[in-house]
Amino acid sequence: MSTKAEVLESPAQRHRNVRLAVALGVCAVLVLAVAYFTAPIRSSSLQAHGTPSHAGETFAVTPESLTEVWRAPAPELEGVFKPVAIGSVAVAYEDSTLRAFDTTGNVAWEYSRTEPLCALGAAWGRVVAVYRTGVGCGDAVAINAADGTYAATRSALNAADVATVVSNDRVGTVAPERLELWRSDLVRTIEYGEVEAPQEPDMQPNAQCTITSALTRSDNLAVTGHCPDGQSWLRFMDTTPEDSRKPEITQEINVPEGSTLVAISGDAAAIWSPTETGGELLTYGDDGAPKTIPYRAPMPVSAGLTAWTGDVQHNMTWFDGSRLYFFHPTYLGVSAVSEEAIGNPINLGSDVVVPVRGGLAVMNPDTGEVVRTIPVDRGEYSGPVGLATTGRMVVEKRGNELVALG
Repeated sequence: MSTKAEVLESPAQRHRNVRLAVALGVCAVLVLAVAYFTAPIRSSSLQAHGTPSHAGETFAVTPESLTEVWRAPAPELEGVFKPVAIGSVAVAYEDSTLRAFDTTGNVAWEYSRTEPLCALGAAWGRVVAVYRTGVGCGDAVAINAADGTYAATRSALNAADVATVVSNDRVGTVAPERLELWRSDLVRTIEYGEVEAPQEPDMQPNAQCTITSALTRSDNLAVTGHCPDGQSWLRFMDTTPEDSRKPEITQEINVPEGSTLVAISGDAAAIWSPTETGGELLTYGDDGAPKTIPYRAPMPVSAGLTAWTGDVQHNMTWFDGSRLYFFHPTYLGVSAVSEEAIGNPINLGSDVVVPVRGGLAVMNPDTGEVVRTIPVDRGEYSGPVGLATTGRMVVEKRGNELVALG
């Protein structure tokens, strides 16, 4: 039977317990404080400067002339071929800072932090910027384009060097090792490839393969890859499998080594493949069946993990660095090719407008014929031109610079 002295704590014991509880509490506070003050978001600054000027205005018809209104820096980022423009702002960037310019050239909002910018995209009315930290290019922030307010953040392990993968429904990154896509709240919907710290074994079916290209549209994700056995594959999968860590491959097609994705629809994908005589374009449905006959096409001048693709009213497009291909929007057969284009087109009103030497050409997408040209003086710049619109403004990406025309 226990005595009262055995049950009750002595003053010394009680004092030791109090000190231990205080010490544990202090440690917990310190851990939380360190996590808070060292988190990447703590080193950031987001400032809004008012509603963008001329918000909501768009082109009803193609203008007869355009003149320069403003210009701003936009260094090259892998997978970013055109201006990141959404609503009535276009986003310029330099080092670690984003600046959203309205149609007058005023800064509507700006975001800055200490880490380097490594990927950039736009969807859902938001700008998504990804920064490189000590665990790779995986620290992302989504900012509402219209008012410059925070929408979502995420931080996770990722490859150090990535390309942006973007559609109207998803934004993500791709590297030779792995790919991942996020929904509007930046929650990951799928990861594919090598995972550094897998929580469970056997979740990734092709972790040993090298990703060579990727494109996504709606619920369709297509990836080409080269595997250690020497085989290359085009693989289709859903952008939102039941478990984001376990991709569900719906179809895989053996393709020639060097094949790369150049266009995608909701249920098909087009690839360029090398041949003995040069190369060809071929489209496969997500059922694995060819949807077009091979179309002869020379080797792309520029090729990377993501192709420079476009989407206009009645066509998908691909600029290979030297020529522009127009595709049927569903089965992705080639409908026209332009040797004059120096980038992908946009819609102005009902017109398809393509960057060409000396200006912007209104082009017939069924034939590639130039109807008329709006003169644009680009000075000494002679490289590719990416196009976007913001309000009643055409924005060109010329190398490392954005130039707004109105």
